[in-house]
Amino acid sequence: AIASLNDFFYVGQAPEIDGEVLETMDMLLNRFHAHKQGIMAAKARKGKNGPIENWHIPKLEFLQSVVPAIQASGVPLQWSADVTEHAHITLIKDPASNTNNQNYEPQIVRHLDRKDKLRQFNLATAMSSAGVDFRQDYSDALARLQDDDDDGDGEPSRLVNSTSQLLDLIDPVVRLAGTGRKKVDYFRTSSLLAAGTFPEAPTPFRTFAAPDNSTAFHLNRDHVGRRLQLDAAAALFKIPDLLCALQTYLHRHQESSHLSWLEIGGRIPVANTHLPFDKIEVWHSVRIQSRSFHSQDNILEPETVNAAPPDSHWEMGRRDMVIVNQDLKYKWPKSGIEGHTICQLCMIFRVVPKDGRPAPPGTAGFLAYVQRFDIVPQRINKRNVICPEPAAGMYQLKRAGRVGGSQMGDIIPLDRLRVAVELTPCFGKTANPCLTKENSLDYSDDFWLSKWFNKELFWALSQGGKGTPE
Repeated sequence: AIASLNDFFYVGQAPEIDGEVLETMDMLLNRFHAHKQGIMAAKARKGKNGPIENWHIPKLEFLQSVVPAIQASGVPLQWSADVTEHAHITLIKDPASNTNNQNYEPQIVRHLDRKDKLRQFNLATAMSSAGVDFRQDYSDALARLQDDDDDGDGEPSRLVNSTSQLLDLIDPVVRLAGTGRKKVDYFRTSSLLAAGTFPEAPTPFRTFAAPDNSTAFHLNRDHVGRRLQLDAAAALFKIPDLLCALQTYLHRHQESSHLSWLEIGGRIPVANTHLPFDKIEVWHSVRIQSRSFHSQDNILEPETVNAAPPDSHWEMGRRDMVIVNQDLKYKWPKSGIEGHTICQLCMIFRVVPKDGRPAPPGTAGFLAYVQRFDIVPQRINKRNVICPEPAAGMYQLKRAGRVGGSQMGDIIPLDRLRVAVELTPCFGKTANPCLTKENSLDYSDDFWLSKWFNKELFWALSQGGKGTPE
């Protein structure tokens, strides 16, 4: 019941809603009402004086009118109160913070008046510097411009008849429209680097995009600390099979220069255990930027994904969870989980070739060591099906392990990462009191993949098995 209600809230916030989405919302609300008695039976609906034996909640009763309202007025997102709430901050709270806490109204009005005068002065000086010409009569303006050209003295005036043209021409001291913070675009930076716009940039480029251009990555220019010997790196990050994973990774790339399918966890017996390099450079985090589910042209804010070694707070290291692309035929986020897997990012590094030697195949870019998590199949109609657990509506995961009990990890190209995710341990009836936010991933074996981590992830994971190859 709770999962259905959460899904209802998330689905209703989509920027695009069609008939199929409305049917889904109706189904989710009906499912909640069909199973809400379970909440009563568990005495989970409580107030100050104990359990409440009714569902007299006005906001809950109001939900039945959401779908008809969307059909009549469009998506709810267009009626967001964010603009008016922001106006209250800029027009009331910020000016009030500059007063002496007495006679607020006249001081706020005076503040806004002076701020408006500064804005008008900024606009006028920017227009004058750009040679902008506003005329009521367009034909008369063209004649005047022709006269200016005939005189040949000074800069010619520029005729402007729209706000967009004006904003493109002027260069004000203070930004006149939109947010003052410019969105970072790693996709554009990576394309400029690939085109050779910045010839002095260090290689491999610290900003780059995935092969399918679904995700962009950014690393700090300099690696963390000194270059590490392979044995030292394995000990520092507590990755005992690092050398074996590197040997397997190089062996795969010797057999095929381009791997469409990414193997994670398999081991290939390698006769030659010698590696053509002995040092690596490591990074403790990477910035990942992806595209919106509903509009591939809309890039999202980048997020930081950590892969730091153990310290006094993080016993096994700060290792974030990520979705990794295994099959390049499936493009995130439209594919959903199809063609992807869940991994824990343990280390980010770059191979340092020995002096005078070329980089071994597959090591020219940045690499990552990850540990795999497998989706637990659900028993449906006497068949094992890869799908979310029916009651919770979330994928159930289990840490992948080898026969000897060690965790299943492997080396992959860093550009196969797609997005950060959040796992919640399956606590059961009682949670282990020893678990903390720093060690819960390391001392648990069974997890839930939280699809409510953010709305973009929810829409992608809600695809289920509907993902199709590109």
